[in-house]
Amino acid sequence: MNLNQKDGLIFELENSAKKNYLVTYMNADDNIIEYEMEMINNNASCGAVNIEISQFNDKVKVMYDITGKESLVKFLKDNSIKKGEFLTILRNISNVILDCKNYFLDQDKYFMNLDYIYINPIDLKINLIYLPFEQAFSEDCGLKYIDIVKRIIIEFTNFENGGTADIVQKILNYLKNDWVSIIEFNEFLEEFGQGNVKVFYGESDLKEQEPEKPIILEPVPVVEISKKESILKSFLHKFKRKNKKNKKSRSEEHTSELQSPPLS
Repeated sequence: MNLNQKDGLIFELENSAKKNYLVTYMNADDNIIEYEMEMINNNASCGAVNIEISQFNDKVKVMYDITGKESLVKFLKDNSIKKGEFLTILRNISNVILDCKNYFLDQDKYFMNLDYIYINPIDLKINLIYLPFEQAFSEDCGLKYIDIVKRIIIEFTNFENGGTADIVQKILNYLKNDWVSIIEFNEFLEEFGQGNVKVFYGESDLKEQEPEKPIILEPVPVVEISKKESILKSFLHKFKRKNKKNKKSRSEEHTSELQSPPLS
């Protein structure tokens, strides 16, 4: 049994023949919000780890099903990730948080601790621990998320292709702003990814893909409406003149054929 205590909660790893659980215990009088738990268990796309509840004497045993899931910390330690994968991981974490409103969940109930974030190594999808209780345990989710981003940068940004300085410095500079929210940071990552680094979204062959160079389009000259109308009128005028000339030419050829004497 592996015990960990973070932010006032104690978690244990509990393994059986078929399943692996992250387990914590609550007091019997700690109210569980059942509709939140049902929403999570019935919607895999919400990005929260499935929850099972059982009574254990005067305690409630809360079990998070982490079967087949890999700890993000372990994944980052074991792999030298590409730039695009790094940006994707950050965005996938923020997307889970921001999408929670679509499932009537409260983003401040996510247990935002890097040691308890899980990842699918194939598509980099993220799963977070959600606390469906009335009692609050975590600080502001946005602040916790920013702390997680900084810790990933400090401890795990050893990209396999090098050249980390540009990404790390730009992100850290952006995070110096006190007004940064998860929404704003997510938009920043999206725009940043469209620049000099390709951001992946769930492809199964992430490891084989290389960052793509940006496509730079030439600026299209802006033409005022009056000019457009003038150009269009000029084009139509030329077209009519050419068409009229062609008709006249065909008419003259036809007349010439009629007037020419028959061959003897």
